[in-house]
Amino acid sequence: MSLTKVTYSMILGTPSNVKDFGAKGDGVTDDTQAIQDAIDYMFTTYGGGGVYVPAGQYIVTQVRLKNKIDLFGDGWRSRITLKDGTNNDLIVLDNVDVEWTKLSNLMIDGNKYNNSAGDAIKYVNTGGTFTFFDANHIIENVLIYTAAGSGLSLSADSRETKVLNVFCTGANGDGFYISATDSTFTNCTSGAAGLNGWNILGPNNRFTACKSYGSGRLVTPGDTNGAGWRVAQP
Repeated sequence: MSLTKVTYSMILGTPSNVKDFGAKGDGVTDDTQAIQDAIDYMFTTYGGGGVYVPAGQYIVTQVRLKNKIDLFGDGWRSRITLKDGTNNDLIVLDNVDVEWTKLSNLMIDGNKYNNSAGDAIKYVNTGGTFTFFDANHIIENVLIYTAAGSGLSLSADSRETKVLNVFCTGANGDGFYISATDSTFTNCTSGAAGLNGWNILGPNNRFTACKSYGSGRLVTPGDTNGAGWRVAQP
C-alpha cells in the first residue's frame, strides 16, 4: 500500500502553507514564486483564504495580495525580506480592485541597507471598484522594519482599512503615509522615521493610542517634513 504525504493545501478549508509550494525560509533562497504560488492557489481555488508563513526569513522581490487573501505568520519570527538590489515596494495589492485582504503576525523587512527605494507595505486602491463600497483591508500585529521608502502607505481609495498593533521602525520615508480616508488606526507606533512619523493627507480617519518618536532623521534645514504628526488634509 502506498501512502501520500498530506500537506496543508490538500485539506479543504485549511490555509495553504508556503512551504508546501517550495518556500525555504532560509534567508538565502528567493522565495518569491513559492509565496506567490500559494496566494494564487487560494485565490484561484477558493476565491481567497489563509496563506501561512511559518517561522523563518523569506527573501522576496515582491508579494502581490489578491482578493480576500489572509497572509499570516508566527509573529516577528516570520520575516519577509526585500531581496538586495530590488528597490521595489514589498507587499502590494495585485490591482486597484483588490479588497478584504488581511496581513497579520508578520515582520515586513524593507532591507533599506541593501535597497535604495521601496515602501514596505503599499496599498493602491485609487479608482478601484469594491463589493461593499470600500476596500476593507486589515493589517494587524505587524512589525515593519527598515524600509527604504515609507513603512506603510495607503492610497486615497483604501477606505475603511483597519490597522492595529503595527510598529514601524527605521523607515527612510514616512513611518505611516496615509492618503486613505475613513480608516482606523489603533495602538500603532512610528519610530525613527527619516521624514514624518505620521503623514496624514486623508480626512475622516480615527486614531487611538498611536504615537511617534524620533522622526526627521534625514530632514535638512528648511524642510517642512520631520514632524511626529504632519496633518495636511485637503
